[in-house]
Amino acid sequence: MAGGARARARAAGGARARAGGARARAGAPARVGGAPRAGGAPRAFRFARAGGDGGAGGPGAAPAEAAPAGGAGADARFEGLRVLVAGATGGTGRLVVEELLKEGVPVVALVRNAEKARRDLPPEVEVVEGDVTQFSSVARAYAGCNAVVCCTGARPSPTDPAAPFAVDCAGTANLVAAAQNDAGGCRSFVLVSSVGADELINPLNLAWGVLFWKKRGEEALQRSGLRYTVVRPGGLSDGGRGRGRGRGGGGGKGLKKGRVTMAPAGTYGLAPGKESPGSILRAQVAAVAAAALVEEAAAGKVVELAVSRSAASGGDDFAAAFASVP
Repeated sequence: MAGGARARARAAGGARARAGGARARAGAPARVGGAPRAGGAPRAFRFARAGGDGGAGGPGAAPAEAAPAGGAGADARFEGLRVLVAGATGGTGRLVVEELLKEGVPVVALVRNAEKARRDLPPEVEVVEGDVTQFSSVARAYAGCNAVVCCTGARPSPTDPAAPFAVDCAGTANLVAAAQNDAGGCRSFVLVSSVGADELINPLNLAWGVLFWKKRGEEALQRSGLRYTVVRPGGLSDGGRGRGRGRGGGGGKGLKKGRVTMAPAGTYGLAPGKESPGSILRAQVAAVAAAALVEEAAAGKVVELAVSRSAASGGDDFAAAFASVP
């Protein structure tokens, strides 16, 4: 009898210990998605969505950590990156975010409308509301990052004629300054600009100097001392949806995917002796921008993009394409 009572007492003590451990775990702070772990590289995490009231998914339940976003085929060169994407809710920016998440890269999105961004972007993306024209919000968003992809673009209008200067020049300069001044440094800065940025006499400059100010933004990056790549597409297309936005090549309705080619700055444009680059899919521009973060041959270059429709089928060899540009 006495032995049975002692056994029951030990069982009750074990149950109390387990209950205490469960309470301790419940009180522990939950790790947020994309936050750096102690002693390790930053990783992106997906979280289970909260359920209804009560139960495992009820109020107060910690988000469940799932597998990293990058699969087994993720490129190891992206390991340790945490990328600030400016213009992340735009047509090209959203696709850049997707490219980075495929590689398991934590992404911070600097956006003007956080509510819209949370609707449009995957849940593992960290959203920071701010504006590239305000250095304080840029610096706040960049804190903890070590790379930048800038996909911003001004939309000038008679009511806001200074937008190209504010966004494409001053805004880019703010991103550059934040990357320069942050204690974590900057491993790579990729700027999506435009074909024709070297041309003063260009129809787009009639719209309050769109290309003129893009070029000034490029120069701010090139003078910075940061590892950089400037990517200049021509006409941007969403593919078969016919929603392309022309920059030297038209909308590209029903555009077929071809092989991306790269050329030095000044190859394409409207000036005499220059070729038109035609249209390119936004998804291809996004893939080039993501690759530029890690391709060694992309460092310190301005590349202009075109698409060869006659090239043999197969995946794009970005390493070779970047290496082909002096």
